[in-house]
Amino acid sequence: MSGVSFVSLADAAPDAGIPIVILSFAGESLEAVVQRNVTILDLKRELAARFELTVFDFQICVVGDDAPAHDSMLVNKWYNLEVGSSPADVENAEPVSFCMVKVPMTLERYEENSLQDWRDIAGMLENSDLSDSEVLCHLKAFLSKHAALINWQSSCIAGSPNLKPLLRYAVESFSNTDARQQCVDELLNWGARVHIRHEQGFLIDIAKARGSAFVGYLELKKNEFKQHEKEALQTWRNVSSKLCGECPQPVSDEEEMTRIVRDFCAKYPEMVNFQNNHAVEFMTDQPHGYFGYAPLLAFAGAHACRRRHGGYSDDANTRKASIEELLRRGARVDVQHGGRTTLAWMKSEGSLLLDWLQEQQSSHMPSRISFDFIRRPSPQAPAAERQCSLQ
Repeated sequence: MSGVSFVSLADAAPDAGIPIVILSFAGESLEAVVQRNVTILDLKRELAARFELTVFDFQICVVGDDAPAHDSMLVNKWYNLEVGSSPADVENAEPVSFCMVKVPMTLERYEENSLQDWRDIAGMLENSDLSDSEVLCHLKAFLSKHAALINWQSSCIAGSPNLKPLLRYAVESFSNTDARQQCVDELLNWGARVHIRHEQGFLIDIAKARGSAFVGYLELKKNEFKQHEKEALQTWRNVSSKLCGECPQPVSDEEEMTRIVRDFCAKYPEMVNFQNNHAVEFMTDQPHGYFGYAPLLAFAGAHACRRRHGGYSDDANTRKASIEELLRRGARVDVQHGGRTTLAWMKSEGSLLLDWLQEQQSSHMPSRISFDFIRRPSPQAPAAERQCSLQ
């Protein structure tokens, strides 16, 4: 149930819901009733389906307000209805008018917006002044829009080398698990990895050093998810090595390489923006390849590496379909690794896809494939199957 019904307010039953009016791009006036738990993002999804758009193509504003309404806000925020308000109170409420504002969403603009969204939610997760339930509402809205960023590592401060995933923001500074337990579980349900590291070390080790109350819980989850996370990492490294040709049997058949990428993304959607390397120190698992902690998209653009290891030359289509598949799954272009951006590395590697990828950035963002995450627990640690699906 979406909680949104497009009906004439004059014909709506008294207890049907909260009355609203939406002005479309063409000036059409749509009347609807919504339930109390409906968010702006829920309403955007229904409107997107009605007008054959995506939720990234437009914003919703209250008529008279300059700023767009935040996705995590409840629609009933503008009615000031008290908890326990009677059906008569709802029926007599004056409908609030919203308007749809079209926003041309290029891939570059989407990445800028989603980076800001990521920084906002990371800041909320580590803010001890905010309650768990309050942050959870915003976190759910964020993950519903940007699920592919579940294991992406970045920083709230532009240019900072201290890159970390959202799960680390949620656990490392809290001395009481109640402060973020719901948020931590939500992140894990969407596929957040417990066994994950960047330059500063493994997440659990950092949590221990910071005196986090979540260490025991994370160790239990690490054991529970051990098999899935191990297989996901091994498969990721198999794909990354094949993309750049740094493997015993390089893949020169583009259809075969695209199939490998497609199958990987379908099985492990939470790993699309994972940053690591197949060239690592055995004892520490720390990358020693010159790409550093790189995403799959970077390995796809490694022209010089393929030439050195594969013995064949790229053409204008080499790894193009693989990159298109990654983009449809939510892979980011604006990633820093090894001291450069992915695009800078592609230029350094002499990639023949650099101009094409830059064109993609200024074009409308590609349609996204649904995020369907399933994590099956390790045999030695039986637990309920973890599943999260977003169409």
